[in-house]
Amino acid sequence: MVDVQRLPQVLRAYMSVHGIDAGAIRQDGRLALTFDGRWRVQVRPLADGRCVLVALVMELRQFPEIRADDVLVRLGQYASGLIRDHRSTLAMDEGGDRLLLQQVLEAAPTLPQLEEALGDFVNVLAFWNRTSQMEAAGR
Repeated sequence: MVDVQRLPQVLRAYMSVHGIDAGAIRQDGRLALTFDGRWRVQVRPLADGRCVLVALVMELRQFPEIRADDVLVRLGQYASGLIRDHRSTLAMDEGGDRLLLQQVLEAAPTLPQLEEALGDFVNVLAFWNRTSQMEAAGR
């Protein structure tokens, strides 16, 4: 188990306020959170005090490569329309097999800033989940 004290103070405070035990901390220091029993978000602390929020939007291995490219192009068009209103962005994982939603938080956010960022992030994640499912179904 990873030592909770190695997490940034704001993440320790979040865990305390929301009753999250140390089992939510992964070996690499990520804090794994689940919202509404459905939305899984990882919070990765960075060495410079910032945090990165990361969530899976879609597994791309389920599609033939040409179909995945078509879906990604359409999702990219949606993303360009959201860029001004939301700080999160779509990204590919290192292997190119998964579409992720990511957001970098400013260094040393306060607890209210972290809670607000997580709330917005989960709302945007829900949008991308619905949208990616519709695009994958060809609608």
